[in-house]
Amino acid sequence: VMNGCKLFVKTYLFTGIDACGNQGDSTSVSIQFTYDTTKPVINCLPYPDLGCDPEFIPDAQFLIDNGFVTATDNCPIVTIGLVGNPVTTVEGCDTVRTFTFKAIDECGNNSATNCSIKVRWRVQTQIDLTCPDDLVLDCIDPTNPSQIETWLGQFTAEDNCSSVTTTFSFGPQVPGCGDTYTQLVTFFASDTCIKSRGITSLCGYI
Repeated sequence: VMNGCKLFVKTYLFTGIDACGNQGDSTSVSIQFTYDTTKPVINCLPYPDLGCDPEFIPDAQFLIDNGFVTATDNCPIVTIGLVGNPVTTVEGCDTVRTFTFKAIDECGNNSATNCSIKVRWRVQTQIDLTCPDDLVLDCIDPTNPSQIETWLGQFTAEDNCSSVTTTFSFGPQVPGCGDTYTQLVTFFASDTCIKSRGITSLCGYI
């Protein structure tokens, strides 16, 4: 046994004899070979979620070189290879690329089972915003604060892939004719991919 593998040596002895029966020196030739039927064992580690719009997406060689795919065998030399091509699918709002690997040892034994690694990431999605119509108020109306609060609540933002956080900001008051002025209100929405989109509405006071 050598390095966990069964090592065999077969020796042949040759002697030369001429036509007159003279025998020369003998020489031997040894043939060495390994006998192994044990399949290597392959193991895949999960790869971290890449999050939103990643700058780097690993390939199969990167996963092998960085220890996300390993193999063990009773013989020391094991080669890990990719089975086919990576398969890219869409699961909900995520893109998933699946790599399947196998291991083969120096005697040609393939791993009994293959293993797979899923690399997952998300592409920024579109946020759909709906802004309320412009609001017109009477400057002496005591219900103005509640009207403004109701009006702000009419702003909606939808994202089919994640929750949305909404905020708004008031711009400076711009004087108009007489005792009137206008004020711009900008609404913002952002999702879990840290994507932000804004929309501006004119809030007019009379």
